Amino acid sequence: MNPLNYIWISLVLTLCTLSVYNLTREGQLFGFVRSWFLLVIKCKSIRKPFFECPPCMASIWGTIFYWSIFAGGIKEWIVCVLISSILNKIIYGYVE
Repeated sequence: MNPLNYIWISLVLTLCTLSVYNLTREGQLFGFVRSWFLLVIKCKSIRKPFFECPPCMASIWGTIFYWSIFAGGIKEWIVCVLISSILNKIIYGYVE
């Protein structure tokens, strides 16, 4: 596979993941989902990859979006999710 494809796929995963993060913040469209999840799950280390930490969210949401949209190979999935996690950290750090 062309290395540039990894970048494009990772950018799509990053945008999808950051969209989930923003849509589930308090006062946003799906803020109630996050509020419910925070009530149900008390362990912060379990909550982080779902709604609280954009770089961590790439592991869960990046995987869901990758297999829903692209459904390539295992190697491509791992590389793209790792790149997406790094991009999430960079973009989130820049925006926040």
